[in-house]
Amino acid sequence: MRSPLLAVLSSALLFAGCCRPPVHTITQVSPVQALLAGAYDGQASCAELLRLGDLGIGTFDRLDGEMVVLDGRVYQARADGSVRRAGGRRRRRSPL
Repeated sequence: MRSPLLAVLSSALLFAGCCRPPVHTITQVSPVQALLAGAYDGQASCAELLRLGDLGIGTFDRLDGEMVVLDGRVYQARADGSVRRAGGRRRRRSPL
């Protein structure tokens, strides 16, 4: 009698923990070796990345600047030293 009840309660706790959105999470979309090998095309959109976590670094499609994700906001650091909020989260993609 005890084992089935324990299994049900354990499963309920496990699934309840999985339903919460991630907080302070870093996600790696692709290993850096892929980028070094020339895989510059974006694999995941910024919107997809934000569903996985609220903190991270990376780059944009075709190496269009450095990506910084801080507190759920995506920023683009450009070669000229300027930093701005990245627009078009659904269209902008990241290979890393």
